Amino acid sequence: MSTVPPNEPSGSPLYDQSGFEPPLTPAAGAHAAGINSSDTDSSAKDAATAKAGAAKEQATQVAGDAKEAATNVAGTAKEQAGQVASEVTSQAKDLYGQATSQLKEQAGTQSQNVS
Repeated sequence: MSTVPPNEPSGSPLYDQSGFEPPLTPAAGAHAAGINSSDTDSSAKDAATAKAGAAKEQATQVAGDAKEAATNVAGTAKEQAGQVASEVTSQAKDLYGQATSQLKEQAGTQSQNVS
């Protein structure tokens, strides 16, 4: 039975099976090369463990950087809140002083008008 599809010409190089050898599977290729598959499995596990360790280390570093940045932002916000509070207090004192001065002036004017 032919493996050539019905719409494909029989002489197609794509389906010419002469001299065809199936590709080696990774385990078969390693075995054919004289490499023990348990060694390749161990090497792959070691590489995966190393990558996981590096990723964990990077994640720890990023978390530390984020914590430091958050602390800096909180410190800046606290400092600015203190400056705003100080400015509000100063302006409130100025407003109180202006109001007191105007009231004294009006009181003096009214007292002169009454006299």
